[in-house]
Amino acid sequence: MATTGMDGYVKCWDVRTSRMLHAYTTLRPADGLDISQSGLLAVGQGSHVQVWKDALQAKQRSPYLSHEMPARQVSDCRFCPYEDALGVGHSAGFASLGVPGSGFANFDSFEANPFQTKQQRQEAEVKTLLEKLRPEMITLDAHFIGNVADHDGKLAKGRAAQADRRRLQGAEEDDEEEGGEKEEEKKPVKEKRKKRGRSTAMKRFLKKQTNVIDESKARRREALEDKDKAAKHEAKLAERRAQRGLAPDAEAVSALDRFG
Repeated sequence: MATTGMDGYVKCWDVRTSRMLHAYTTLRPADGLDISQSGLLAVGQGSHVQVWKDALQAKQRSPYLSHEMPARQVSDCRFCPYEDALGVGHSAGFASLGVPGSGFANFDSFEANPFQTKQQRQEAEVKTLLEKLRPEMITLDAHFIGNVADHDGKLAKGRAAQADRRRLQGAEEDDEEEGGEKEEEKKPVKEKRKKRGRSTAMKRFLKKQTNVIDESKARRREALEDKDKAAKHEAKLAERRAQRGLAPDAEAVSALDRFG
């Protein structure tokens, strides 16, 4: 961590031990501080911007880069993530400075993805919120958190109220299930006809052959039709002979019987 004050010192601290490591002096109190991903320290003071390399690990004798902005007052400075750029805000506007080695060229897209889409950003926010949520806070009862109290009395009341809600919810679910069963009983159940066996290759082939028009099949069909007509004609003649009392082997019943 780096801090600055009106005394003109920029101090570097070890956060783990709360101990100051070293300090740098400035001509004027610094108005802007920022630390890059690679550990570069940017200090904006007056009209000057200084960049210190490895300033947090050991005390340096001179800055890594210096830039002067005449007739301008620096107000803030920030490094651009994953880019070798430093943004400086001053009294006349904004300036972008190139600082080699300030950003990470290779990044882990699972940790921080600068090219993530809107959907990926939303999913990352949900995952970070779930990671912050403690396991004991996950419950099916939405009113559980409001009933938790520190002392025993309120906690017991909260548990009792939660048990009552669960019983009521279970009773409502049972009623809904019973109503659904009654409705199902009223509806007639239609039995489906089950087919046995499978459609073999031979059956499929024969089924396709029925749609094929062949000359031999057509002649056979015509012959069968003629045979059926002749049988029907003989049956009619036999019926007429029986009505008129003639013998079954009589040649003709009348002169018009030969025409059918």
